[in-house]
Amino acid sequence: MIEPHREQAKKNHYQSLERLAERGGLTWDELVCVLADRPWFGTMKIEK
Repeated sequence: MIEPHREQAKKNHYQSLERLAERGGLTWDELVCVLADRPWFGTMKIEK
């Protein structure tokens, strides 16, 4: 699922997908940003 977004993950976290997996993966909000090809700023605003 995340493979097509490999480059966005690298831009957001400066690590390969393999290294991210070794370190425990991504949090749900980090994953959403990668899958949406959005930058990660350390927090994600949730609107209700």
